[in-house]
Amino acid sequence: MCAPLNTQIERMERNLEALERKLEEVAGGMGGLTLLHGPAGIGKTRLLAEIEARAGLRGFRVLHGSGRAEAEGDAFHPWLDVARQLGIDALLPGAAAAETATHLSDVSSAHARRYESFRTIARTLAHSARARPIAIGLDDLQLADADGLEALRFLSPALAGAPVWILGAYRTGTGPRTEYALGLLA
Repeated sequence: MCAPLNTQIERMERNLEALERKLEEVAGGMGGLTLLHGPAGIGKTRLLAEIEARAGLRGFRVLHGSGRAEAEGDAFHPWLDVARQLGIDALLPGAAAAETATHLSDVSSAHARRYESFRTIARTLAHSARARPIAIGLDDLQLADADGLEALRFLSPALAGAPVWILGAYRTGTGPRTEYALGLLA
């Protein structure tokens, strides 16, 4: 059963008010992660787009990435979209290709390269945010691959002290792996 329209509008307005307060915190230097979640069709993508627009009007640099079902085999999506907008997308494909290593020492080395890529992205974002705060919208995280979720787990706490806000949206009921991984971040 669908909630009455006025209830949905009131809920959206309350969510926007809370997200506006978070924009103020980020502008003041306190970054973080906010996850929007719920069933299909409740307005997560619309809310994400609205807060991205408001962030842009406040002078934030707005970056956006989306999980994509057709991105099968593309590691690190939706972060590839964000890295492209930062001009550092070459970092991630190298890390993804390194994951094909077959020897134990190669796997260990690939793991180290991947986390060095994450650290470089975190430094790049933190440095860029000194000039103006950054809002990163990540939509359809239920479609993100394991590497993309791992990047989110790493970058979220690494950027908490910088004016960088990661705002993600994901659909619930899409499977235990993604909900478990994203639930660890909430």
